[in-house]
Amino acid sequence: MTSEQIAFGAVESDALAADLDAAFDLASFERIARGSSAFGVAVQSCRPEGLKHRIFTLARDRGERGAEHPHDAAIAVYLLALEGLDRAGCRAAARYALGRVGLGWWAPRVAGRIVESLGAQVSR
Repeated sequence: MTSEQIAFGAVESDALAADLDAAFDLASFERIARGSSAFGVAVQSCRPEGLKHRIFTLARDRGERGAEHPHDAAIAVYLLALEGLDRAGCRAAARYALGRVGLGWWAPRVAGRIVESLGAQVSR
């Protein structure tokens, strides 16, 4: 297993999802996510291209009709990790996620914040 695969496993784990369940708003979600060991492993072990690919792959998985997106929290955490590594790539991945993760809770909120906050900065 590569270090990137180990990072993906940590971000997509039930343990991280349980920790993130304590979030009550976007700020608390981002604080919990950024403070997690899984986030640290993702930032240290994953290439920006690997994070983007994982976001695109997970966002394409629609899950069950009418149910919350199965990878909602993981996509949000990957976007946060990518935000510090590749701002332009993160904005593109966030825009993609916004169009694919309709019934998500955290991914659309994180993606929306990123598109809004990075939009002006990336175009300069």
